[in-house]
Amino acid sequence: MTEALLVDLVRRVQSEGRAFLLVAASSHHQVHPDPEIRRHRLEVVAVGTDHFYWNRPLAQLADCNGIEFLSVSEPFLENAIRSGECFHGFPNMLPCDGHWNFRGRALASDLVVDRLYDVRGG
Repeated sequence: MTEALLVDLVRRVQSEGRAFLLVAASSHHQVHPDPEIRRHRLEVVAVGTDHFYWNRPLAQLADCNGIEFLSVSEPFLENAIRSGECFHGFPNMLPCDGHWNFRGRALASDLVVDRLYDVRGG
């Protein structure tokens, strides 16, 4: 039912001549800069070695229905590995845990803006 509602929403938006971008957010476990923490999380949830397992159904739905899709998890992880930065968590929380922090929101907004620019043919 959720998939049908999403596809209907996309069609309605597109019928108005508007671009639609489906964005999958990251989980702090997917994009933690420490590979041991990422590995441990995969063991706990028993999904093999795919850090992006949770994003795959949305990607498949988008692909099958011609919906523009962006998963921010992959670029978040690439940036976390390269910089060692956490894109989730705040000083009063566990490090790299919970919601996007300032750096995470900034990176996500850059990724979305870049993709929307591409989608709209800018």
